Amino acid sequence: LNHTETLRNQTFTGNTSVSYRIEGLNKSMEYNISAIARTRIGLGVATSEVIRSGDKPVLPQPPTNLVVESVTERTAVIVFNSGYQESLIYTWKVEALIDGGPEPVEVHLETNKPDARKIVVTGLTPWTKYKFRITAKNSAGSSPPSEYTEEVRTKVAPPTAPPGDLVRSSRSDTLAVTWIPLKEVNWNGRLEGYQIDYRLVGNLTWTETMFQDENANSYLIYDLLPFHRYEVRVSAYNDMGNGPHSVVKAGTTLEDKPSAGPLDVRVIATTPTRFRVTWEPVPERFWNGVILGYRIVARPESNLEFAETVRTGDIMFNTTKTGVVDGLESFTRYALEVSAFTRIGDGVPSAPPVFATTESDKPGPPSGVWFSDVSLTSFTANWQPPERPNGEITGYFVAYSPESSSWRRKRQTQAESGLTLDADQRSYAATALRPEETYSFQLTAQTDKGAGPVVEVSVFTSDGKPLPRTPGKVIVHTSDIEARRMRLIFPATEMDNAPVRNYSIEVREAAGAWKLHSYYQNPTQRDYTLEKLIPFTDYQIRMKANNDYGSSGYSPESEHYRTLEARPEGSPTITDAKAVRMNEVRVTWLPAPPALVYGSLQLYRIKYSRLDSTGFVGEKEVLPTLTEWTLILEEETKSYEFPRYEITVSAVNTMGEGPPSDPVTVYTGKVAPINAPGRPRVVSDGDATSITVSWTPPEETPESQINEARMIGYKLVYWLTENMADTEKRMPIIDPNRTSGRIRGLVPFSDYSVAALAFNMAGDGPLSGSVRFITGQSFPSAPNNLECSMVTETAMNVTWNAPERPNGVITNYAVTFQRLLEGDQLSRQSVEVDVEGRTWKYLGNLEPRASYYVTVKAFTVVGGGLIVTQNCTNTPLLGSPSSPTQLELLVLTSELALTWRAPADTGGSALTGYIIQAKSNENNEWQDRWTIGVAQGLRFTVAKADLHIDRLYNFAVVAVNRNGRSYPSDESDAIYRHPSGLFRMNDVPGVIAPLPPVLVPYNHLPLRGYPYNHSDREFVFRNAAPEGERDRDG
Repeated sequence: LNHTETLRNQTFTGNTSVSYRIEGLNKSMEYNISAIARTRIGLGVATSEVIRSGDKPVLPQPPTNLVVESVTERTAVIVFNSGYQESLIYTWKVEALIDGGPEPVEVHLETNKPDARKIVVTGLTPWTKYKFRITAKNSAGSSPPSEYTEEVRTKVAPPTAPPGDLVRSSRSDTLAVTWIPLKEVNWNGRLEGYQIDYRLVGNLTWTETMFQDENANSYLIYDLLPFHRYEVRVSAYNDMGNGPHSVVKAGTTLEDKPSAGPLDVRVIATTPTRFRVTWEPVPERFWNGVILGYRIVARPESNLEFAETVRTGDIMFNTTKTGVVDGLESFTRYALEVSAFTRIGDGVPSAPPVFATTESDKPGPPSGVWFSDVSLTSFTANWQPPERPNGEITGYFVAYSPESSSWRRKRQTQAESGLTLDADQRSYAATALRPEETYSFQLTAQTDKGAGPVVEVSVFTSDGKPLPRTPGKVIVHTSDIEARRMRLIFPATEMDNAPVRNYSIEVREAAGAWKLHSYYQNPTQRDYTLEKLIPFTDYQIRMKANNDYGSSGYSPESEHYRTLEARPEGSPTITDAKAVRMNEVRVTWLPAPPALVYGSLQLYRIKYSRLDSTGFVGEKEVLPTLTEWTLILEEETKSYEFPRYEITVSAVNTMGEGPPSDPVTVYTGKVAPINAPGRPRVVSDGDATSITVSWTPPEETPESQINEARMIGYKLVYWLTENMADTEKRMPIIDPNRTSGRIRGLVPFSDYSVAALAFNMAGDGPLSGSVRFITGQSFPSAPNNLECSMVTETAMNVTWNAPERPNGVITNYAVTFQRLLEGDQLSRQSVEVDVEGRTWKYLGNLEPRASYYVTVKAFTVVGGGLIVTQNCTNTPLLGSPSSPTQLELLVLTSELALTWRAPADTGGSALTGYIIQAKSNENNEWQDRWTIGVAQGLRFTVAKADLHIDRLYNFAVVAVNRNGRSYPSDESDAIYRHPSGLFRMNDVPGVIAPLPPVLVPYNHLPLRGYPYNHSDREFVFRNAAPEGERDRDG
């Protein structure tokens, strides 16, 4: 040292050398050794140390007085005292106990700062507890570690890692997003959930959805546009915000029915039974798939809902914009709609419907012919327009003639010379007729296309008005029953002189009410076909006859007749379809609506087709009682191929197959774990709110080697054993190699069950067997409903309910009570009593009219829990008198006279006496001092000898009867007990004004008349008068 001629240099190239051995030193010589780094720009700052050759280096002292300052999300500043160090400190090593871990972990290494007094520790984990210690190191070695700092917690930060995500579609309006949940080390606080962002490809704006479930690893995005491509990303969030987004993934929703109809629909009637329809295509954004063609639907305006009246025309190829629908009724107004269809089904029809009328034709026969005002020589014929006018009615042709043989020739002549009536005239009066003669009345409707068929009806001229006889029982032959119609047969209703005009036919479904179904207008026939019936439904029929004068009674009710089955018109609804193995798909569905099955359900037919170039199609028929089935896909699947399948379910009865359900797509490469982990083992870790669970991994399967089916981790599923439905929770462990985990936040002293499952991107695997355990006891919560009730003026009952969360077996309760003084101050005396085996305590020997602060806490074997408190006051019992009034004092030198008035209310029983209470300024507590009987009147005298010298007193009076005691009267003015007598405060002798106390030596005090303690060396002389005005006593 200080010998520059001994300077030696050694240069090292590169940046890997960090040590060098120096030899050839002189004994017992001090040397200065420096190390300097060099770059191409020049030398840096030297680090130096002085050593003495031949002296053995001394270990450094441990740092002391460690204090942690300025804690952020990932850093903490530690200030410390390095102490006296004989040798240069090379490094300061910072270690920490993390989240209460058993062993310290190195978190920071500070180098090249031998004089450091502050270390900034970086790279910490947000929202983590740390207890730090520091070890110093020099050339001799490391010091002992310092004492640990107080435990600190780093601040919350947004999550630091993005979830891994995957997007697939199984329906036309949803995308299923799955992701690998964040490991807890990346939460950086309390993870609240995940944010899923999505948008149509090409859009700039994201739609954000917050999913508040920290354990979630999948989410369904609903209400998307079918057959559209979307971009999706996922991020985790806590109360500090969102972490980074995952990689953006894209997915396409499946095909669906078109969601809009064609535009500009136009209709032209080309014949009485045909329309030609033209339209403009559905806008492309509403296709929702590949348009295969168009369907034209025509419904009669008069019967829009009846399926058998609908006529359709299918036009294949999506480029066609014209079509024809025929088989229509003449001169009928139809509502026409056009819809596009994809392979999924018909889309939304064009709107509004276009109404058009087919061309006219010859009309059908007039309907409902009947006669009124029938007499011996006249009748009036009435009718309704044809049920099928087939055009605009231009008029009616009427003719009539007798039916007797002698008039046949004349009838023919008259018929040929009939009359033509206007279209709005629907009645005709015939006069000058032969009495009691049967006439034939003929009627024909006309349009611009000509006359329709003739209706011929008989009428008998008479002045009688007979009603028709009741028809016979309706009969239906089995061969005449179909799915939606049946042919009725009924006997003739005889009535010679008043012909039946029509029949009213009523039907009853099953055991329902009778309803008018139709009028049968051809009474000469003895059969009629009922239309518009529901397939596979029980019916009963009855009818009544109607003539020109009224109606008959109803026929007897028919037997029960059931219409035949028809193909189902309702379809099942698939609620779930997922791959359970590479070649197995589990399908779950809701049954078709029973009212639309139209028969006895025979089976369900599950069809599946591969959505690729192979076009493979398969099906499976299952029993009608099932609503779930696992399909074994009947084709070989190469280990590297995982195709998508489209699946439908349809109902089948004896008449055939109904419409299929909406299709669902399944990806067979997305398989949840097939096997469950081993049954868990539970080990208590000494904490009443946590438990350690271990398990064995599930057995591997070929599916577990698929990338998308590789296990992400495990979930511990735990619940209160008696209520799994409402208490089940799942704790994910995002590490497939871990086989143990710690469940926190349990309720102490509770019966739990726990099971384990493996999960991957496809979902959760099956649960393992469960195991039950009971958590340990802990401190109980506070008792409930603490109440006080008076027993007497000096005793009360304290009652309470057991704690809502006992957290163990309650061994006893501790009850404490303290007197409440003025100003909410508590008396110094506190009484604690122990209560075992019950939830009440009798408290006696209390002060009347006093308030008490009462506390109760419960104990388990672990210790006492939280307290419940109540302020309780002794109040008069029912039937006690009211308070005495107008308390007054007469102050004499040697005694004090108290007078008062009796209570206004004696409480319903005679007074037995009074209690005089007094309160001094020594303890400020009321005490019962004297008791007198009623016979002694309303006056009491207090002698000055009964009061302590140098005290202030107040007085009150309490009335007493056999039921109890009253509240005290208003308290009196203060009275001072002076050595020479009793005085009101303003009358104390020698007092000019209140002055500070005067301290005088003990041996200077006059001793007579003053209470004192001979052990005191000072005495407080109150109310001292100025010097010169004192007498020998004051």
